Amino acid sequence: MIKFVIPREKTFTRILKCKILREFVVYPLDQIQEIKDYEVFCGANKRFFLNNLTKKTTDVGRFKELELGWDEFLDKKQEYQIHDVAVSSGVTSLELLDTLKKYGIKPRLHISDKYSAFYIRKNAFCTTVFDANKELLHFYWFGLFASGKEHPLFFLSKILFFVLKGILNPTFDEASCEKYSLYHSSVHTAISAGAITEIDYDIFTGGLSEKFDAVRAMNIINENIFTKEQLKLAVGNIRNSLKENGLLLVGITNKSGVNNASWYRKSNNVFTPIKSLNDGFPHHEIIASS
Repeated sequence: MIKFVIPREKTFTRILKCKILREFVVYPLDQIQEIKDYEVFCGANKRFFLNNLTKKTTDVGRFKELELGWDEFLDKKQEYQIHDVAVSSGVTSLELLDTLKKYGIKPRLHISDKYSAFYIRKNAFCTTVFDANKELLHFYWFGLFASGKEHPLFFLSKILFFVLKGILNPTFDEASCEKYSLYHSSVHTAISAGAITEIDYDIFTGGLSEKFDAVRAMNIINENIFTKEQLKLAVGNIRNSLKENGLLLVGITNKSGVNNASWYRKSNNVFTPIKSLNDGFPHHEIIASS
């Protein structure tokens, strides 16, 4: 089977409502910023694989049950530097900002996502998409979707990808590509207004030292995506970016949509658990040993 590229928002929206049909479609990334509806935008974001075999999965209200804790651990009289890591579309970052303000907390919210940008090159026959690392990701070819990362069920999309790759031999050329963002338009508006600050941050390279009072890292410290060694490196970098007595909220949203999460406090360069939700973060040993 093969996947199809649907560039019309109304048609795509109707297809998203069918659990079977929506698995056969993607929305072109160069037009995704035109989608205003949060749920449709999030649905478009999760219809393709990244090169690390993950998806940009996020949903409106996904972390709502994690609201409790911010008012418990943060003083309303102080302004806090808070970092939301791997935010995908940024929709849940806007919800976090609303939560903090609801509790009277004064945040300076910073967001980051290594894969928030894509590069696209078009010609009359084919659209070529490169990821944030400027590596080939997938193609759109006459309404057909070609990706080497698809499930074996969509073998025709995989075959088409390797055929086009062999014929076109695409290499990244910044002069011929246009950069697109996968943040929702409302996130760009918040950034422009100064309500949120976007920072260039990679959890595996770090580079930020004792900058933040709190870090939220949801669905990124995940053994289903990375090795234990990689995750220990990531946690170490996050720890280095936190001030003494800084807070870390880390968790994983399971297949049922439940957030298994824990709060940690940094003390003497060690993370100590202080609160858990829904049995807590399942990979505590990684946090403790990093």
